[in-house]
Formats: sequence, C-alpha cells, structure tokens
Amino acid sequence: MNEVMAIWRGSLRSLIDFYDARRGPLGPFYIRLFLFFVAVNVACYWLAMFTAFPELTRGSAGVTNFKIQFPVRPTDNLRNIYFGVIMGISASFPTCVHVGMFLRSAGLAMMERLGLRRQEPAEGP
Repeated sequence: MNEVMAIWRGSLRSLIDFYDARRGPLGPFYIRLFLFFVAVNVACYWLAMFTAFPELTRGSAGVTNFKIQFPVRPTDNLRNIYFGVIMGISASFPTCVHVGMFLRSAGLAMMERLGLRRQEPAEGP
C-alpha cells in the first residue's frame, strides 16, 4: 500500500509542477473569468427568451429586448447602481468567507494527509 501511495504522490507532484509551469498571471485570468460569466449570462438569457417567449425574440420586440440587455446612461441612475453594488457585496461577503474557510480547512486536511504538514495539537484545557 505504501508503494501505491508513493506512486500517487509522485504523480500528484508531477501534476502540480506541470500546472505551476503552465499557469499564467492572475490579472488576465480574472478578466477572462468575468467575460466568460457575462457570456454565459447572456446565453442563458436568450435561451430562456427563445424557449419561454419566442414571440418576444422576433420583429420589433426582439430588437427592443436585444437593446435592453446593454446598460444605457448609467450616470442618470448612479444612486441605484451604488446601492446595488453595496447590497451585492454585503450579500456575497458571508458566502465568500465561508467558502474561504472551507477551502482553507480542506487544504490543510489534504496537506496533513499527504504528509506535507504535521497535525498541530489542539489548544484548550
């Protein structure tokens, strides 16, 4: 069993080294990730429109619905945009904290199992 684990660890180390060598900078990644989710959002919107309201995707109604997916004159409504951003951040903050806590604990547990980190004694009485 130890031999299997050693092979597995070696394969995992090779995979991590390959990933580190190929990984690009994070700045362009976040921009690409944002654009990807914008594209997915637009695609899902139009899929829903075509399947639920096909009559609203043709003719002048289709042109109108195409135009409303783009923001127009955002400075006229700056107070509502600010409110929406603040509400969105405050709503997503607890989720981000909990996901971060999960990823950290899962990473530490995985490192312990791989032998990359020793288990520290628990504090307390």
